[in-house]
Amino acid sequence: MYAKILVCATMLLIATRGTSQETRAQQREKTNELHKDRSAVERFDHSILHSETQKERKRMEQEQKREQLLAYLDTVSISDKLRRNMRHDMDNNPFSSRFRKFLARYKKDMAALKANTAVAQQK
Repeated sequence: MYAKILVCATMLLIATRGTSQETRAQQREKTNELHKDRSAVERFDHSILHSETQKERKRMEQEQKREQLLAYLDTVSISDKLRRNMRHDMDNNPFSSRFRKFLARYKKDMAALKANTAVAQQK
């Protein structure tokens, strides 16, 4: 009789533990769905939540930077293969050393261009 009680108690314990795990998983899924549109930082630091207009402005700035970089990529004198690789890196691997070197060259050229236009406007 003691063995039957022990078996029943063990089964009851296992059954309740399994259902509690399911509810925890369901709760995690619900919270993930609620915060799916936020970045990882925004999920944990509530002080940096941005409004939709701020998010849209940031997206537009990023798109403008991308368009400027693509225009520079089209005008700079590099081989077609390197140009193709840069476009691929821009989309798929923006932290590659090849792309970082190209960005450094781009920033250097843009700084020189701004300096030249500032001098031309003063004359």
